[in-house]
Amino acid sequence: MIFYFTGTGNSLYAAQRIREVTGDHAISMAKCLLEDDLDYKMNSNERIGFVFPTHCWGTPWLVDQFLDRLTIKPSDGYGDDEERLDAIFVYAVITCGSSIGNADKMLAKKLAKKGIKLNAIYSLKMVDNYVTGFDIVSEEKQAKIMQKCDAELRRICADLLNRRDHQHADKSAMGIALSKLNRLYKSKGRGTKDFYADDSCVGCGLCESICPIGCIKLGEDRRPKWTLESCAFCLGCINRCPHHAIQFGKKTQKRGRFVNPIFTDIKE
Repeated sequence: MIFYFTGTGNSLYAAQRIREVTGDHAISMAKCLLEDDLDYKMNSNERIGFVFPTHCWGTPWLVDQFLDRLTIKPSDGYGDDEERLDAIFVYAVITCGSSIGNADKMLAKKLAKKGIKLNAIYSLKMVDNYVTGFDIVSEEKQAKIMQKCDAELRRICADLLNRRDHQHADKSAMGIALSKLNRLYKSKGRGTKDFYADDSCVGCGLCESICPIGCIKLGEDRRPKWTLESCAFCLGCINRCPHHAIQFGKKTQKRGRFVNPIFTDIKE
């Protein structure tokens, strides 16, 4: 089982590449939350993967919501549940633009409360999509980043097939220090009041359909409205808008957008 969360496709890309090699089923964390499908039984010979992006050098708010409600119980063998859970191979692939900060420790802490131990943790550098903070890198740099990403994914998949324990090499002191901002970001940094659609909006409704928490609704004028005070802040609505119509204040008007090519290959 591969649980993933994605905004612009990076983590979906990683999850799908892992699925293609391992044959494990991939399922959206956002979909699990929306459908209240959060109870799972696993055999001891199975793998459980968590694939998600880094938000403010830590775990995303939506991932926290998913982990808090997730229940995993062993479905085979004898003995107590704790012993059988230990037999399940658990890993995480955390995507980032520069550093995952303390996202791995935050994830491990959440899982430990459920008696689940992380066997392997990988940081995977991909194209950064945080367009509200800075511009997107050039297409040439995007291609180089994706080339390195593919090579790293092949190594990760080889490890997963052999159930190898692994500790990531991302030890950025700056990223770890900045991860202290993660809690403040989750409580104060996900506000929706600055989102809007400019005059290039054609009312296609893509933003409404892809919002992971159902925050966006089209009004009578076919313009998107953000109906909640805060959202998952995945920035999928900004980056995936085909007309670059969605903005966040004045920060994004002159900045590029990024959508992982996975969205041209499959439907989430």
